Amino acid sequence: MLGKLFGRKGGAKPKKDVAIIHQSVPDEVLNIQPAHPETLDTSWMDATNIVDKPKAAKAPVPSAVESKESPPAPPVPEAPKAPAQPSAVANPKATSGARYPHGWLVVVEGPGVGEWFVLERGVTQIGQGADQTIPLTFGDSSIADQCHAQISYDDSQHAFVLDNVGETGVRVNGIVANRPATLRDGDIITAGGTGLRLVALCSKNFNWS
Repeated sequence: MLGKLFGRKGGAKPKKDVAIIHQSVPDEVLNIQPAHPETLDTSWMDATNIVDKPKAAKAPVPSAVESKESPPAPPVPEAPKAPAQPSAVANPKATSGARYPHGWLVVVEGPGVGEWFVLERGVTQIGQGADQTIPLTFGDSSIADQCHAQISYDDSQHAFVLDNVGETGVRVNGIVANRPATLRDGDIITAGGTGLRLVALCSKNFNWS
């Protein structure tokens, strides 16, 4: 029967089974490798840039013009700024005063607030008279003209002492002093209606001796 299909006579046997397969299967399947490999078109591979190993980037080489240029100049320092204009007139320079001051009495209560007097070594008398060491001539009539209070500087203790209390009613920090009292820096001495604050410069820690 196969012979009739392929045009063969009688019951002749086919030469090989491969011939039957060859007649029924296209050549593209049977012939996987081309008959002439040297004629295979591989031009597409030449157009492909295949890099086996990346190359290290090279540092840019400065041109001849850049290499001759000098380095940039250092920045110029800014000029000093002018000081601010004063907002008020300053006190005039002191041209006179007692040498070696030991302290000060500053009026902090009553007439003459803000006035101050220098305390020196020795005895200081307080009164309304113009001849007093500290003349409180500001209108406080309750202050005696002569020696309403007396303050002495004790060289051995390096401290001020209120030593002549009398009956004038001198107070120290609001308490009437009935006997000599050693004064401390910042004490308020009240004579009549006037309060005087002691600002001591000399003490055991510092003194002119």
